Amino acid sequence: MNAIQEVNPPCPRCESQAAALMHQGIDNGERVWSIWHCTRCAFTWRDSEPPASIDLRKRAAWSQLKGVDLTQLRQVILPSDTPR
Repeated sequence: MNAIQEVNPPCPRCESQAAALMHQGIDNGERVWSIWHCTRCAFTWRDSEPPASIDLRKRAAWSQLKGVDLTQLRQVILPSDTPR
């Protein structure tokens, strides 16, 4: 298992510092994992996932969004505040 983050990590997909702590797994009073959500690109991850999924140095290049204008990406699911 990876080391548990003590501070907000950079997003593994867009590398922004916009990660928000969403939930923590607690076992015997000790945090064993955390779920983070990037408010910039909407990527969500658990800090106990394999490095190939969450380590910026090991993550596949095709899955990165650093420097991408997210407003130009197609939306598969419209935001809940979008008028219908």
